[in-house]
Amino acid sequence: MSQIVLSLYGALPLPLEANPQRNLGQIAGVDFGGRRGSKTLVLADSPNKLTGAATLKKAIAQRDNLLGGWDRVVVLGWNFDPSIGETITALNDNRLEVLVIPPDLLDRLRKKGGVEKLRGQVRFSSLQYLTLHPVQRRVQGNEETLSVRLKNYVLLSPEAINLDDANRAKLQAVANAEPLALIEYWAVDPDYDG
Repeated sequence: MSQIVLSLYGALPLPLEANPQRNLGQIAGVDFGGRRGSKTLVLADSPNKLTGAATLKKAIAQRDNLLGGWDRVVVLGWNFDPSIGETITALNDNRLEVLVIPPDLLDRLRKKGGVEKLRGQVRFSSLQYLTLHPVQRRVQGNEETLSVRLKNYVLLSPEAINLDDANRAKLQAVANAEPLALIEYWAVDPDYDG
């Protein structure tokens, strides 16, 4: 599956001796700053695990050391550790990019009849996440108040969602006017132990 994901992303697989798990690919071309000749390492994570801190640290180490090093690394993940936002913020690495593999990719592969028919139609989106400032707790008598402030809120790009142009424009209008409306739900754990 990793090789299919790499192919749809546009990455060529690394040689087998440097890529025993067959989940690493490469892209040569233009980087974020428009430099030509840059080299990008691409890691396609397994659909059977959560992409988290260990995967990102491993990807950074591979970027820096594998086959002489790379200019940047892109991690493609299916499922993410709940603390992925904090992990990305803590790593603070502008040569690391984390993208979401479309969750309906397997269904689309079956329906369309394979990789070649999907080439150029699959969008890998930026990761949606939020991070919080420390929660402020105030107790007055029998009443407790919690204040939650967002530190960082990264939205999924409307371009990455499989929508027609009219609905994509509507979604973009909501994102521009009231981005917090796109948070599907809040969950509060009353037994959180810190």
